[in-house]
Amino acid sequence: MPETKPEIAKKEYPLQYIKGIGPRRAEALAETGIETLEDLVTFFPRKYIDARQVIKLSDAKKYLWQSVTVHGKVLSVKHFPHPRPGRTTISVIDESGGILQIVYFTYADWISKQYKQDDEIVAIGYINIYRNEAQIVHPELVEKISEDNPFPKGKMLPVYPYSQIFRDAKISQAHLRKMMESVIATDDFKKSTPEVLPENILVSSHYEDRSRAIHDMHLPPSPEIQIQAMTRLKYEELFFLQLRFAIERQKMLAMAKRGIIYDISSLESCIGVRVSGIAKDSIETRNPISDARISIIEQVLSSLPYKLTNAQLRVLKEIADDMAKTGEKKIPMHRLVQGDVGSGKTIVALLAMLVAVENGYQAALMAPTEVLAKQHYLSISEMLKGLPIEVSLLVGGQAKKLRSQILTELADGRTHIVIGTHALIEDNVKFDKLGIVVADEQHKFGVAQRRALIEKHAGSPPDVLIMSATPIPRTLALTLYQDLDVSTIDELPAGRKQIKTRIVFPNEQRALFTYIRDVVKRKKEQVYIVYPQLEKSETRDVKTAVKSYEVFKEKIFPDLKVGLIHGKLKSDEKQSVMAAFRNREIDILVSTSVIEVGIDVANATLMIIGNAERFGLAQLHQLRGRVGRGGKASECILVPSDKLTPDPQQALTSEAIEERTVALERLHVLESTTDGFAIARADLAFRGPGDFLGTQQSGVLKLKIADLTRDDKLLDLAAADVKALTSVDPQLRKKENLATRQELLRLYHQRESFLEVG
Repeated sequence: MPETKPEIAKKEYPLQYIKGIGPRRAEALAETGIETLEDLVTFFPRKYIDARQVIKLSDAKKYLWQSVTVHGKVLSVKHFPHPRPGRTTISVIDESGGILQIVYFTYADWISKQYKQDDEIVAIGYINIYRNEAQIVHPELVEKISEDNPFPKGKMLPVYPYSQIFRDAKISQAHLRKMMESVIATDDFKKSTPEVLPENILVSSHYEDRSRAIHDMHLPPSPEIQIQAMTRLKYEELFFLQLRFAIERQKMLAMAKRGIIYDISSLESCIGVRVSGIAKDSIETRNPISDARISIIEQVLSSLPYKLTNAQLRVLKEIADDMAKTGEKKIPMHRLVQGDVGSGKTIVALLAMLVAVENGYQAALMAPTEVLAKQHYLSISEMLKGLPIEVSLLVGGQAKKLRSQILTELADGRTHIVIGTHALIEDNVKFDKLGIVVADEQHKFGVAQRRALIEKHAGSPPDVLIMSATPIPRTLALTLYQDLDVSTIDELPAGRKQIKTRIVFPNEQRALFTYIRDVVKRKKEQVYIVYPQLEKSETRDVKTAVKSYEVFKEKIFPDLKVGLIHGKLKSDEKQSVMAAFRNREIDILVSTSVIEVGIDVANATLMIIGNAERFGLAQLHQLRGRVGRGGKASECILVPSDKLTPDPQQALTSEAIEERTVALERLHVLESTTDGFAIARADLAFRGPGDFLGTQQSGVLKLKIADLTRDDKLLDLAAADVKALTSVDPQLRKKENLATRQELLRLYHQRESFLEVG
């Protein structure tokens, strides 16, 4: 029997039957993840050639280091094989009479054979000026214009993501456009693209239907309509993402074990807020430590040299609500507390731990580094000085006898608060009665590590408090950390001075060294000099810092006391260096990013960060926060690498110009603001959530068109709409929501049971 083609109305329609594709191209498309009709029509353009924005070549020099679109005819193609790897120059002229050089160094010989005189081309790239001639080096895109691929006068031409797989299969941009047109132009396309959003959302948001939006992404009649279509499709992605998490959260809450119920009356009275009432007979453990007239919490708060901010009080109220919840099934607290550098997260966490301790439970604080764990241990021990609270430090490399004593006192309950690193999750660490777990800088821990500490409880599961000094918008935080509630400390303590930040290029280093000497000699203040990790190698990282330390110590500042700290030092060596710096026995501390968080030296007022563009913005902001801790005027100087030093006569490729532009834009963000939330948003926009947060949650980051960082308003809107929908139809069983239900199951490859909650 002859082969029967399937109906096009199915989303899973095989691509080989579509005109212009066939089995060979369908196989190449499948290698890139495009296997069905749905995959093909949602393979969206990454940009557009807008024929209305083409510049005149006679004006090209006005666009130095800007990305432009050019259109013209090839005057000549010249190939120079030496010096290797060779060079090909394509001279292009347009109707204005202006001439532009398109230059290739990579694949120069091959490129020289692809173009000839009088070829009509369109190109996109960054303008250079070299020897007074306008040029584009390694353009982002060059296409020949022909009858099969005409220049879109007055229109927008889609440019699709392109890979070597397409190139090998001889699938050009023109072929991709024709594939899309052959599908989208058919009457059957609309049948194959049913609406998946609830009708009330389409009406209230004035969104066009799904098939029209997809059509306008591939064949946009104008930029305005393309933006409308893109907005609708971005919203759709974010809506289903939020819907998935809302259902998963419902299931998580339904399955959660009963947690600990605390008496939080001492915290209530101290912070001046009233938490929802709690029955006295529901409290599992009385306050053995705070039976005295004045509670531990009250004594700690009265000893502080400052008042808590309104933001801290608000977050403490949210934590107290979690810890005091009553009911047949009390769910353990799982809360993220995020706040800017210096916003006072540690005291909030300590008060939460003291609630547990006053109720007869133990608290554990886990930090990502020994240096930070030691800093927490010192500061918390100081705040609890003279009080009947036993605090222990558990890190790697401790003496066997000391470690044995700490483990014994943890197991028999004599230790109330333990602070440590990953050492806390080792098998031989046992708790008598673990009540609360605090994880600092949570994005540096894996979920498994956090769970390993939580599971060390003997009875009811402990409450969990996560701290992060990398603040991000609330809805995004709820999306990325769907198992956590989110609190934000969005206010800095009164009197905290702004840290001045500026960029100093390497060719200005003589003046910089003079300034460093002045800070140490005249002001009697201390300096950090930090170098980033090169590649993903701690060894390379350390070698850079060691080499710089030797140069500073022996050649540049031989008369000053220069110290060195990095991750490869033994624990006692690191503690010794930090103690010397804290005691002013070191003037200049050369470091890797090991000092990123938790270091608090009041006399350190100058932070120098070398190769600054290699850090993320949030990490730079963290490092900057290591100065300005003692009330003195402080400064952070960002020193980019040599390749970012401005040189108008340097010939750069389009990629290099774009890289340089973006790198300096990022550093200018640090110059312009000290607002950690604004910096985190910018960092997210530049780097994306995966790189920024160090997280790879399945399904969260695999968005085709939406951007979790730039589309925050759409994310908020989608979250609100999902909440409204699931409050009235949590399992999407109403007739008007069945299409939405089926799309959710299809998108995330789930069975019907996924929607069964409780």
